[in-house]
Amino acid sequence: MITIEQENFIRKFIKKDTFNVEKIVSYLNLHDIVGEEIFEIAQKEDNYYGRLVTRGYGYYPIDTEIFVRRVPFYFYTPNYDKDKFGDLSDIIRAINGIHSYKIEDNKVLDDLYTTLEKMFYVRGMSIPDIMSYAHKIGETDSDGGFFFKWAHYLDLCDKLHIDNKYPKNFLFETNKVLELAGENADIFDTGYVGFNEPYIRNGNEIIVGGELPYDENNQAALQWIGVWIENAAYVKVCNAYGMTSDPKFLEKELRIGLTPMTKIYLPYATDEGKVNWEPIYFGPLVMDFDNSTLKKFRERAGLTQQLVADSIGIQVRTYQKWEKGEAKPDGYNLIRLMNYLDIDSVQDFLKSTPIEDDNNYTKFRNRKKYD
Repeated sequence: MITIEQENFIRKFIKKDTFNVEKIVSYLNLHDIVGEEIFEIAQKEDNYYGRLVTRGYGYYPIDTEIFVRRVPFYFYTPNYDKDKFGDLSDIIRAINGIHSYKIEDNKVLDDLYTTLEKMFYVRGMSIPDIMSYAHKIGETDSDGGFFFKWAHYLDLCDKLHIDNKYPKNFLFETNKVLELAGENADIFDTGYVGFNEPYIRNGNEIIVGGELPYDENNQAALQWIGVWIENAAYVKVCNAYGMTSDPKFLEKELRIGLTPMTKIYLPYATDEGKVNWEPIYFGPLVMDFDNSTLKKFRERAGLTQQLVADSIGIQVRTYQKWEKGEAKPDGYNLIRLMNYLDIDSVQDFLKSTPIEDDNNYTKFRNRKKYD
């Protein structure tokens, strides 16, 4: 049986115009363990709210005392008229990686509710503010880690005596606090742009996108973004299409201005669990001709050296020198080679070595920061 104080608490946090509060109270007075049927009992026939948790989807049977403590989260419904979006099911879905509400690990659920209780009961954060902020930062989160990342940020803010519970630029400010606390900041890999490309070239710019940290002046925090840039003319942060209409949480694009000396790398995981920074662009003054490209594309096409030489109008000895690296084709002959061997981009002739790193991006973190 619940106490008078618990009953009053329940009535305070469950909307009687949405849920059948009397049936909920009656059920709790008769049970020491609360099963998932409580949420079916709670529904009013004329006012069905279909986003409550169920067993395996954010709930498992628990002691009545614990259930009452979690009532503000279980039965919260957004107030869309006041632009308060998001509820418990949004957080549960995001924690599970966006794809499903189903969570079968009770430890994860207990961590979730312990975190919510600390926000609400200890820090005095309101339920609408918690849910709506979690909804906003969750809309642009792809790996489901945003909620616990926010919780850790709040813990560090307590230690550092920082009062900023709802950071405007979430990725930037959480990383800043991590470093202030002596922890490693997160490195955010770039996402896709255009038609799901890792990068695109637009005139004299390379464009990469994703969920990226930027400061209050809309400047990219390049030390925390997984793109290695050398000698760029500029790096601009621009808004890009995102899943949310809130401009503070839009996804971003980096527009990297190219110079003759620019080098740009993106990270790729290796089979050995490390990271290689692979070149995606080298400017003309820092690129070197890769003679092995000729042999690779010639053999791919099943052609002999003599046939290639005859087809572009040169002597076979000249072509052999190109393949061996003893000489380089001039611009006109390079165009002929690209045409005949079906080579799409001059970047295919780029000689470069990937930068080997570990999966903690140690070399990237320790490199000379972009100036």
